[in-house]
Amino acid sequence: MTGPYSAIGDSFFWGSIRPLASVIGVLVSLFWGMWGPVAFLALYNAFHLWMRFTGLKKGYELGEGVVGYIKSLGLPEWSKRAKWLAMSALGFSSSVAAWAIASGFSGGTEGWGVRAWYFASTAAVAAAVVLLAMILRKGVRVTRLIYAVVLPLILYGMLYD
Repeated sequence: MTGPYSAIGDSFFWGSIRPLASVIGVLVSLFWGMWGPVAFLALYNAFHLWMRFTGLKKGYELGEGVVGYIKSLGLPEWSKRAKWLAMSALGFSSSVAAWAIASGFSGGTEGWGVRAWYFASTAAVAAAVVLLAMILRKGVRVTRLIYAVVLPLILYGMLYD
């Protein structure tokens, strides 16, 4: 039984919980700097270690009945929900990053050109989120989408900060 359950666990933890924790870590980094990696590690490890402890405990209590318990958790459904939550958080973090970039160009003035720039950057981010959602429906992994969005922002921050 280890093969099928490890496949469920891998897709759940590596395919949905880790990307969700990564995006939340990025959001925390946008607002509070270096607390982002701490938030990522705390969120992922708290959930991961809790699941390990609970699974071990239920395994000893239920014996072979743990198969029904694991099935009752509905991990594939929770995985889908976590992936969509990660995509929503990724869209929000992209909007925040676009707003930060746009406000950095404003120089403190609020003229029509700056407002147009805000509108254009927000529209571009909204279009990018829709595009990413369409790519996700085609079967591309959430982790790859996160890296495709976050790495250019990190490079931009390193080069122009």
